[in-house]
Amino acid sequence: MKLAIACAAAKYYAIVSPSRGKFSSGLIADPAAITVLASPVRQELVDTVEALGGAASIAELAEQLGRPADGLYYHVDILRRAGLLVAAAERRSRAGRNERRYGTPTRGGTKLSLVYQPRDPRNATAVRGVVGGMLRIARRDFDRALGGDVTVEGPRRELWAGRGTGWVSDAELAEINRLLVQINSHMRRPRGGARQRLVSVCFVLAPMVVRPKRRATSARRGASARRAPANRRR
Repeated sequence: MKLAIACAAAKYYAIVSPSRGKFSSGLIADPAAITVLASPVRQELVDTVEALGGAASIAELAEQLGRPADGLYYHVDILRRAGLLVAAAERRSRAGRNERRYGTPTRGGTKLSLVYQPRDPRNATAVRGVVGGMLRIARRDFDRALGGDVTVEGPRRELWAGRGTGWVSDAELAEINRLLVQINSHMRRPRGGARQRLVSVCFVLAPMVVRPKRRATSARRGASARRAPANRRR
């Protein structure tokens, strides 16, 4: 079995009628809901709500993302109408005002995750759109970090990109998946205690199609045919 795995930038983006029950498991299979997450801004909003413990106000989201609050209302409303964000308990702001907060529709801190259905064309198209958004975010995060004060070696390295293609056994594939699940588990814990460093991780694991070798005799035959007219002219 031949696989390719690509990693970019060291937020894990795992990326279903506004009903808390519909998406309470955290699994998103509905193509319409998945398509909503194709927008990198909406992916970041859901990411940030989850990173802040499952609920946040527009002001808190704007502060974390470094974006104007006015530009986030539109995207939050789309996520709310799709059921990917729901109204949460209000909280007093530092200015003493009650702030409307938004949370994910899951139970017990479960994070939202995409359900891949490769044989469903609508689901597959929607998933491709989300993955494309993930990769754009990863490229942006990497570019921003590369121009700053960042650790690039040692056990606390925080910027790393790579790609590899190789042959693996079933047991090795299971180990790769176990390690990715472990990374996912680390990335999905809320901020607290010693967890004060915000990082982004984006990965792609995909099976490779082994292409048959081209027949060398066909190439030589074509080259001889192309030379023949010149020989006749002489």
